[in-house]
Amino acid sequence: MSVEAKVGAFTVGGLMMLGAATAGLGNFHFGPSNDYTLYAGFKQVVGLQPQSDVRLSGVLVGKVTKIANEGTGVTVTMDINQDVQIPKQSKVSIASSGVMGEKFINFQPKVDNGEYLKNGDYLHGVDEAGMDAMFDGLSKVLDEVQALLKDVHAIIGDDVFKQSVVEMSDNMRQSSESVKNMMGTLERTAAGNEETFNNMIQQMNGAIEGMNRTMANVEHMSANIDKFAGDPQTAADLKTTLDNIAKTSADVANIADNMNKFAGDPKVSEDLKATVSNARSITERADKLLGKVQGTADKVAKIDVTPSVDILYSGKAHDWNTNFNLDVTSGANSLILGAEDIGDHTKWNLQGGHKFGSDFGARAGIFAGKPGIGLDAYVGSRFKFSAEAYDPNDGKLRLKSQYRIADATWLLGEMHDVNHKRDRAFYFGLKQEF
Repeated sequence: MSVEAKVGAFTVGGLMMLGAATAGLGNFHFGPSNDYTLYAGFKQVVGLQPQSDVRLSGVLVGKVTKIANEGTGVTVTMDINQDVQIPKQSKVSIASSGVMGEKFINFQPKVDNGEYLKNGDYLHGVDEAGMDAMFDGLSKVLDEVQALLKDVHAIIGDDVFKQSVVEMSDNMRQSSESVKNMMGTLERTAAGNEETFNNMIQQMNGAIEGMNRTMANVEHMSANIDKFAGDPQTAADLKTTLDNIAKTSADVANIADNMNKFAGDPKVSEDLKATVSNARSITERADKLLGKVQGTADKVAKIDVTPSVDILYSGKAHDWNTNFNLDVTSGANSLILGAEDIGDHTKWNLQGGHKFGSDFGARAGIFAGKPGIGLDAYVGSRFKFSAEAYDPNDGKLRLKSQYRIADATWLLGEMHDVNHKRDRAFYFGLKQEF
């Protein structure tokens, strides 16, 4: 074979291979194609391009051939492989391969009743939530948390109780001033001076009257003591007031008792005895209320309220979950109030729990809007693993794990619908406590 023939044969072969590669990469078909066409309408298709993948439950079944703006929406034309059968009740949506991955059309079958989409069928697509919708939902949750914390602050900072504490302080200053004047008179008094005795008795009775007014104010407040004793400053002021009442009334009783030893007039003696009795009565009342305030403050101080927000994402389900919880703990007991998957399908949580030692705990109540139970396992102070069984009608099982990466920040991992293969999905994300 001549050199010219070899060169010509090599050139023809190269052109044939180039044509084959071009046809393969361009999805070019020789002869008529047996694929069929479907149409889907969306409000927006951010990131979707012609030649984007079309998948059925994540499996590649075709390509996007055309994207047309219809004014109030967008129509996507899809070329579906001829051997693929898509159930008519399938949900069509725009998904992505990871948080920053390429966009594609995904068909998610609901039921297979033997009826399938055919050439030319039009479907209404489900628009993806997107990052903007997720952040809008998070902003609403944070606003609700701020409102909740403002309400708690309003209860603690009640002006009525603050005013009561101010009035008690004024009464105590008056009582202390009366005792101070009485002590000055006593130093100038000689034994047997009846007039001086009467003057001192009047001063002591004035001090007791002021303390009686203060005690009446305190006892009136004691009916609502649980409401304000949790405020450290208010509880400290109230304890100081009661301590002063108890000490001052005890001093008055002691002085009157000593004066009675030197009183020669029977009437003066009877007046002093009455003063001693009144002073000791006030001391007992003050000590009793002081114990009640201390006990209530200790009890309230042991209650811990922790709001938190969870943000999770599932690559398989192409779903964002935003959750809000309010954890109320007192010793080994706990109460969880919250909402998960906040949005159009918000589900509520209301669970009571108890921790057994430092390693295990149990909960029961409402999980994602359904009755159920949960078990918790702890490894130190950083790791927690949970299993939750709920919804008696459908029998759902959910596994959770969380790892503390900062003082108030946790890394989350959750497996939903563990016992349902079709709906099983893994979520990962972050939890922030406030």
